[in-house]
Amino acid sequence: RVTGNVKLSTTDKLTMTGPAATYDSADGIIRIPGDVTFTKERMTGSSVGATYDNTRDVLWMLERARIDVSRDAAGQGETHMTAGSAGFARAERYIRLQDAASVEREGQRLTGDSVTVFMQPAADIIELIELRGRSAVSLPAPQPLQEMAATDINLAYQPDGRTLRQVTLAERASVQFRAQGAGQG
Repeated sequence: RVTGNVKLSTTDKLTMTGPAATYDSADGIIRIPGDVTFTKERMTGSSVGATYDNTRDVLWMLERARIDVSRDAAGQGETHMTAGSAGFARAERYIRLQDAASVEREGQRLTGDSVTVFMQPAADIIELIELRGRSAVSLPAPQPLQEMAATDINLAYQPDGRTLRQVTLAERASVQFRAQGAGQG
Protein backbone atom coordinates (compact mmCIF):
# COMPACT_ATOMS: atom_id res chain seq x y z
CA ARG A 1 0.00 0.00 0.00
CA VAL A 2 1.30 3.45 -0.97
CA THR A 3 -0.34 6.75 0.04
CA GLY A 4 0.15 10.45 -0.69
CA ASN A 5 0.06 11.71 -4.30
CA VAL A 6 0.87 8.34 -5.88
CA LYS A 7 2.19 8.31 -9.45
CA LEU A 8 2.36 5.01 -11.35
CA SER A 9 3.97 4.63 -14.79
CA THR A 10 4.24 1.81 -17.31
CA THR A 11 7.21 1.28 -19.61
CA ASP A 12 5.24 2.69 -22.57
CA LYS A 13 4.48 5.95 -20.74
CA LEU A 14 0.97 5.41 -19.37
CA THR A 15 0.97 7.46 -16.15
CA MET A 16 -1.73 7.21 -13.48
CA THR A 17 -2.01 9.44 -10.40
CA GLY A 18 -4.19 9.19 -7.33
CA PRO A 19 -4.23 9.69 -3.57
CA ALA A 20 -3.23 6.09 -2.76
CA ALA A 21 -2.70 2.68 -4.36
CA THR A 22 -2.59 -0.95 -3.31
CA TYR A 23 -1.04 -3.80 -5.26
CA ASP A 24 -1.93 -7.45 -4.87
CA SER A 25 0.74 -9.68 -6.41
CA ALA A 26 -1.64 -12.67 -6.31
CA ASP A 27 -3.96 -11.16 -8.94
CA GLY A 28 -1.58 -8.55 -10.42
CA ILE A 29 -4.07 -5.71 -9.91
CA ILE A 30 -3.31 -2.19 -8.70
CA ARG A 31 -6.30 -0.52 -7.01
CA ILE A 32 -6.46 3.28 -6.83
CA PRO A 33 -9.29 4.82 -4.76
CA GLY A 34 -10.54 8.42 -4.99
CA ASP A 35 -9.88 10.87 -7.80
CA VAL A 36 -7.67 9.28 -10.44
CA THR A 37 -6.11 10.78 -13.57
CA PHE A 38 -4.11 9.18 -16.37
CA THR A 39 -2.11 10.33 -19.38
CA LYS A 40 -0.74 8.47 -22.40
CA GLU A 41 0.60 10.59 -25.25
CA ARG A 42 -2.41 12.59 -26.62
CA MET A 43 -4.87 10.82 -24.30
CA THR A 44 -5.85 11.99 -20.80
CA GLY A 45 -8.56 10.73 -18.50
CA SER A 46 -10.10 10.90 -15.07
CA SER A 47 -12.45 8.90 -12.87
CA VAL A 48 -13.38 8.21 -9.30
CA GLY A 49 -11.53 5.00 -8.48
CA ALA A 50 -9.59 2.82 -10.90
CA THR A 51 -7.90 -0.53 -11.21
CA TYR A 52 -5.01 -1.50 -13.43
CA ASP A 53 -4.60 -5.17 -14.33
CA ASN A 54 -0.86 -5.49 -14.87
CA THR A 55 -1.17 -8.99 -16.38
CA ARG A 56 -3.81 -8.10 -19.00
CA ASP A 57 -2.75 -4.42 -19.42
CA VAL A 58 -6.28 -3.10 -18.70
CA LEU A 59 -7.10 0.18 -16.98
CA TRP A 60 -10.64 0.18 -15.57
CA MET A 61 -12.11 3.56 -14.58
CA LEU A 62 -14.77 2.78 -11.98
CA GLU A 63 -17.05 5.85 -11.77
CA ARG A 64 -17.58 9.10 -13.71
CA ALA A 65 -15.13 8.12 -16.41
CA ARG A 66 -13.85 10.75 -18.84
CA ILE A 67 -11.30 10.22 -21.62
CA ASP A 68 -10.05 13.04 -23.85
CA VAL A 69 -7.85 12.73 -26.92
CA SER A 70 -6.23 15.97 -28.07
CA ARG A 71 -5.76 16.93 -31.71
CA ASP A 72 -2.87 15.43 -33.62
CA ALA A 73 -0.17 17.45 -35.39
CA ALA A 74 -2.53 17.95 -38.35
CA GLY A 75 -5.20 19.41 -36.03
CA GLN A 76 -7.46 16.37 -36.26
CA GLY A 77 -8.66 13.52 -34.07
CA GLU A 78 -9.92 15.46 -31.05
CA THR A 79 -12.30 13.15 -29.15
CA HIS A 80 -14.14 13.35 -25.82
CA MET A 81 -15.64 10.28 -24.15
CA THR A 82 -17.74 10.06 -20.97
CA ALA A 83 -19.53 7.21 -19.20
CA GLY A 84 -20.46 5.84 -15.82
CA SER A 85 -17.39 3.57 -16.08
CA ALA A 86 -14.82 2.74 -18.74
CA GLY A 87 -12.22 0.11 -19.53
CA PHE A 88 -9.09 0.74 -21.60
CA ALA A 89 -7.78 -2.63 -22.82
CA ARG A 90 -4.48 -1.42 -24.16
CA ALA A 91 -3.08 -4.75 -25.42
CA GLU A 92 -6.39 -5.73 -27.03
CA ARG A 93 -6.75 -2.21 -28.55
CA TYR A 94 -10.17 -1.09 -27.38
CA ILE A 95 -11.96 1.26 -24.98
CA ARG A 96 -15.32 0.17 -23.53
CA LEU A 97 -17.61 2.86 -22.14
CA GLN A 98 -20.52 1.65 -20.00
CA ASP A 99 -23.57 3.29 -18.43
CA ALA A 100 -24.80 6.30 -20.43
CA ALA A 101 -21.83 6.39 -22.78
CA SER A 102 -21.11 9.37 -25.02
CA VAL A 103 -18.42 10.06 -27.63
CA GLU A 104 -17.95 13.46 -29.28
CA ARG A 105 -15.58 13.72 -32.22
CA GLU A 106 -15.31 16.17 -35.10
CA GLY A 107 -18.83 17.51 -34.57
CA GLN A 108 -20.35 14.06 -34.25
CA ARG A 109 -22.10 12.90 -31.08
CA LEU A 110 -22.46 9.16 -30.50
CA THR A 111 -24.47 7.79 -27.57
CA GLY A 112 -25.59 4.43 -26.25
CA ASP A 113 -25.99 2.40 -23.11
CA SER A 114 -22.49 1.17 -23.93
CA VAL A 115 -19.97 2.14 -26.59
CA THR A 116 -16.86 0.18 -27.60
CA VAL A 117 -14.16 1.97 -29.59
CA PHE A 118 -11.77 -0.41 -31.39
CA MET A 119 -8.41 1.00 -32.50
CA GLN A 120 -6.07 -0.09 -35.27
CA PRO A 121 -3.47 -2.70 -34.22
CA ALA A 122 -0.45 -0.40 -34.56
CA ALA A 123 -1.85 3.08 -33.82
CA ASP A 124 -4.42 4.88 -31.68
CA ILE A 125 -6.63 5.44 -34.73
CA ILE A 126 -10.29 4.40 -34.59
CA GLU A 127 -11.17 1.40 -36.72
CA LEU A 128 -14.69 0.54 -35.50
CA ILE A 129 -17.20 1.91 -32.99
CA GLU A 130 -19.99 -0.30 -31.63
CA LEU A 131 -22.94 1.41 -29.91
CA ARG A 132 -25.22 -0.91 -27.94
CA GLY A 133 -28.64 -0.14 -26.46
CA ARG A 134 -30.53 3.09 -27.21
CA SER A 135 -27.90 4.07 -29.76
CA ALA A 136 -27.82 7.37 -31.65
CA VAL A 137 -25.42 9.25 -33.91
CA SER A 138 -25.82 12.99 -34.60
CA LEU A 139 -23.83 14.53 -37.44
CA PRO A 140 -23.03 18.23 -37.96
CA ALA A 141 -24.24 20.42 -40.81
CA PRO A 142 -23.66 20.74 -43.72
CA GLN A 143 -23.77 16.95 -44.01
CA PRO A 144 -27.15 15.87 -45.41
CA LEU A 145 -27.46 13.07 -42.84
CA GLN A 146 -28.51 14.62 -39.51
CA GLU A 147 -29.17 11.67 -37.20
CA MET A 148 -29.30 7.89 -37.03
CA ALA A 149 -30.84 5.89 -34.20
CA ALA A 150 -31.32 2.18 -33.50
CA THR A 151 -31.00 -0.31 -30.72
CA ASP A 152 -27.46 -1.09 -31.94
CA ILE A 153 -25.21 0.75 -34.41
CA ASN A 154 -21.80 -0.19 -35.86
CA LEU A 155 -19.59 2.46 -37.48
CA ALA A 156 -16.65 1.09 -39.50
CA TYR A 157 -14.00 3.61 -40.57
CA GLN A 158 -11.50 3.89 -43.41
CA PRO A 159 -7.79 3.61 -42.46
CA ASP A 160 -7.70 7.38 -41.76
CA GLY A 161 -9.97 6.74 -38.73
CA ARG A 162 -12.28 9.61 -39.76
CA THR A 163 -14.10 8.64 -42.94
CA LEU A 164 -17.00 6.23 -42.53
CA ARG A 165 -16.68 3.06 -44.61
CA GLN A 166 -19.84 1.26 -43.47
CA VAL A 167 -22.74 1.84 -41.06
CA THR A 168 -25.01 -0.90 -39.71
CA LEU A 169 -28.22 -0.10 -37.82
CA ALA A 170 -29.97 -3.00 -36.08
CA GLU A 171 -33.49 -3.06 -34.66
CA ARG A 172 -35.80 -0.04 -34.47
CA ALA A 173 -33.66 1.89 -36.94
CA SER A 174 -34.43 5.43 -38.03
CA VAL A 175 -32.49 7.85 -40.23
CA GLN A 176 -33.16 11.59 -40.42
CA PHE A 177 -31.85 13.84 -43.20
CA ARG A 178 -31.63 17.63 -43.10
CA ALA A 179 -34.06 19.58 -45.24
CA GLN A 180 -32.42 20.57 -48.50
CA GLY A 181 -30.51 23.82 -47.96
CA ALA A 182 -30.77 23.59 -44.14
CA GLY A 183 -27.53 24.33 -42.30
CA GLN A 184 -25.89 25.80 -45.39
CA GLY A 185 -25.14 29.34 -46.17
